[in-house]
Amino acid sequence: MRNGPEVDSSPVTTLARDGLELHYEVHGGSGPALLFPKLNFSWPDVLELSPFLERFTVITASPRGFGASGRLDADAPYRVGDLAEDLVAIAQAVGFERFFVFGYSFSGAFGPWLAQLSGRVDAVVSGGFPIAVPMRTEMPSMPCLSQYIRAIASPHTFDSP
Repeated sequence: MRNGPEVDSSPVTTLARDGLELHYEVHGGSGPALLFPKLNFSWPDVLELSPFLERFTVITASPRGFGASGRLDADAPYRVGDLAEDLVAIAQAVGFERFFVFGYSFSGAFGPWLAQLSGRVDAVVSGGFPIAVPMRTEMPSMPCLSQYIRAIASPHTFDSP
């Protein structure tokens, strides 16, 4: 059994992309990359990551508009393709061209988009979200995505339309 560092002991690292700082952490360091998109919650707050550290290099990462990562100007749209490219850039910065994705809730819905858009995902484990319409290439350009991201990133969630 591996006696690695505590999950929350990894320092936050940043990557500059499109003028924004993207925040991520790397835990463990052996085996293939397992990406946990940090979208609407912090993974260590809801899931014990240490069992994954024995087999994977665990990356928790926030694309633009999420967590401590940079935000776009108020009139700039958030696009799923840009969020996917942010996460691919982080995986590459850590040294991985391919990776696995684990998601729940919004990150669970985002995992298949990341796989479809990037072509770099070997497997997706996701759950906790309803699939109301078929996954298709038009879906990542949904106009409500920018509103959703701004709403959950705001300290005053859903104040006014």
